[in-house]
Amino acid sequence: MARQQHSGNTQGTGPARARRTVLTAVFVICLVVVVCCSVYIGKELYGYHKADAEFGEIAQEYAGQPEQMQAVYADSAAWVKVDDTRIDYPVMYTPEDPEYYLHRNVEGKRSKAGTPFYGEGSLPEEGNSNIIYGHHMRDGSMFASLLNFDKKAFGTSHKVELTTVEGTKKYTTLGAFYMDLPEGGSPYEYWNNVGKLSKKRSV
Repeated sequence: MARQQHSGNTQGTGPARARRTVLTAVFVICLVVVVCCSVYIGKELYGYHKADAEFGEIAQEYAGQPEQMQAVYADSAAWVKVDDTRIDYPVMYTPEDPEYYLHRNVEGKRSKAGTPFYGEGSLPEEGNSNIIYGHHMRDGSMFASLLNFDKKAFGTSHKVELTTVEGTKKYTTLGAFYMDLPEGGSPYEYWNNVGKLSKKRSV
């Protein structure tokens, strides 16, 4: 009597299939993550490029001409520039909402780079101590170049130029430092030392 033969090998089919399913799922997840990361990076780079292009056009037309720029962009108050850096931008001033341009371009449209602006308490026309805020962008634009001032050779050979309707003033760097801002407060609250300061407050 002939023994019945079974075709195929069913042993291990279940675990092997499960492993293939897991590997396929992991591959799909990794692919989705890569695609999402690529899209995010692409959007970031496009945002940098778009902001650079916008500021480039504005610089060509209005750099060093605050009166002409104010006629088009009422919130513009000055133009800040540092030689040998990418700092060459308009400075906005909205005392009723100081951080309005934190994430907006000169037209008030959303922009990751934002536009440099005078901080709260600043009095550009009559104050003797003002703060201009700007982002440190990863592509080296906006105020990222300020890090150059922590090098003595650069700090002593470069000035910050600020042009307003009254003319251009050049500021010499007295010092540069880094400071952590812990939740419990800071040993030097620079943001509270702006506006019209007395000689005692400004020391």
